[in-house]
Order: sequence, then C-alpha cells, then structure tokens
Amino acid sequence: GKKKENGVVDAEATEAWKEANGVPLPAQMFRLGAELASENGSFTYGLISPWNINDNQAPKGEFEKVGMQKVVETGEPYKDYREIAGTKYFSAIYPDLAVAPACVSCHNTHPVHKERYPDKVFKLNDVMGGVVINLPLEGT
Repeated sequence: GKKKENGVVDAEATEAWKEANGVPLPAQMFRLGAELASENGSFTYGLISPWNINDNQAPKGEFEKVGMQKVVETGEPYKDYREIAGTKYFSAIYPDLAVAPACVSCHNTHPVHKERYPDKVFKLNDVMGGVVINLPLEGT
C-alpha cells in the first residue's frame, strides 16, 4: 500500500492480501502468528471452527470436536489434559466471538461459507469458533 502523510499505510484488508498488496484478514493474521510461534515455541495455538472456511481449521480429534461443541453450546472455555505425539499437554479452547460487524458480514457472505453452511447466519457476539492453546507439561 501507499504510505499516507500521517504514517498510516493505505491498504485494504483482503483475503488475497499478498496479490492486492494489502493486509491479511484477522483470521489470516492470527494463523500467520500461530505458524511463527509453533516454529520455535514449546506451545501451539490456532483457530478452529465447526463452520471453517479454511479446511485446516476444522476441529480435529476427539478433544477439539467435543471441546468445540461444548464451547458453542455454553460460550465458555473448554479445558482438559491430553497427549499429542507422546507429549502430555494442558489444552484449552476459548470462544472466538463475532466481536465486530465486519466479522459477521465477511463470514456470512464468503462463498465457501455460503456453499458449506447456507443455513448458518452469524450475528454479532455469536461463537464463530475457538482459539485452541496447547501447553506442554513435560520438558518445560
């Protein structure tokens, strides 16, 4: 984007941010941060949703499937201990809420969302998915 006089970059937040010389959407920015953190860190985090647009963000395994269902039902975090690839973790799923009108309109009008989940219409403050955090209990 072009730099404005007050130092703000004139760039659009768009799904195709690389091609448009823009900035990533919030979920894309979150995923980029999660990928960087998992390269060197001892913990991992990421977004999941039963109404995922990105296939990599579908709930995987029993913990994520059961936990995500509980988070959607209650709006409360889901926490438990689990083992991943031989390592014990404390894991939690926190609700990812539709906190801004842009979240709702972007998801509701996205072609993938409309095709996969035509009857799911998000409203402001709905649980749209979850933030999964995995903290290793050994070797820390």
